[in-house]
Amino acid sequence: MGYKTIYIRDSEKLRLYLDNLVVETKKGEIRFLISDLKYLIIDNYKAILSTQLINKLAENNVALVLCDLSHHPSTQLIPLNGHYASSGILKEQIEWKQELKQQIHTEIIKEKIQSQIYILQRNCLQEKVIARLNEFKS
Repeated sequence: MGYKTIYIRDSEKLRLYLDNLVVETKKGEIRFLISDLKYLIIDNYKAILSTQLINKLAENNVALVLCDLSHHPSTQLIPLNGHYASSGILKEQIEWKQELKQQIHTEIIKEKIQSQIYILQRNCLQEKVIARLNEFKS
């Protein structure tokens, strides 16, 4: 069972080679063992996927998520014979009340701001920006 989530943004072609996902970019190839994958997220309208790769992903219960032009997930391909945990979680989240969705969204944004503050502080950068981010956090 895989555990890695791979996010593909800058690639031209994705293909299968010896049970590996091969991601071809302008800088060269990157390979990932398919059995290590849980999710493959593709956020690139120009990426080309081979049918052979899609079938091997399904065989290994890897969920494939495609993003739209605004970089939001628009399609999820899940194996018919795999486990349905990811689609069940997605269905649950869709059914959440708007109030809960807003609360979770707010918490996510607060954590993202906190992460930005941490990175800026760690690199001794942008004290004015850090102060401004701290205002937004509360």
